[in-house]
Amino acid sequence: MNTDDPILGALKDSGDCLEGSLKHNGKDVPISMDADGAQVAELISLARDVATRLGAIDADARRCASDKLLDVYNDSWRSYIEVGDDGKNREVSGTILDSTAFREGLSLASVSVLGSGVVTLYYHDGGMFAGHSVMVESFEGTDFSDASTQLFG
Repeated sequence: MNTDDPILGALKDSGDCLEGSLKHNGKDVPISMDADGAQVAELISLARDVATRLGAIDADARRCASDKLLDVYNDSWRSYIEVGDDGKNREVSGTILDSTAFREGLSLASVSVLGSGVVTLYYHDGGMFAGHSVMVESFEGTDFSDASTQLFG
């Protein structure tokens, strides 16, 4: 069953969750919503809050990702060994990034809302972590001040 929400737009019920798309910085960003035992009204309320505040939430999540992963990138992922066309190994070193460059290197890939309080933003890594996604998750709804950040995939 599909439905149209005044804030979230067209939503598709896939059986386990509701799926839709949010406009953010001129792009469509997929959103999935799973009640996970919560009341659907609570889920929709949180999803609407995410949709209306996505710019600020995205900025907070990027800041959190930078705080927790910038040093990991600069110290461990920036340099790596690559096999050249001649079959020889060579060290490749990327640019040392500051917080602004790190945050700008991320691009929002999708948003997930679980129950009445879990919001997760997934980011493409911009090549910083060999294609792994960056996952920033708040267990406090749209408050990302103490969010969990990790590499995924």
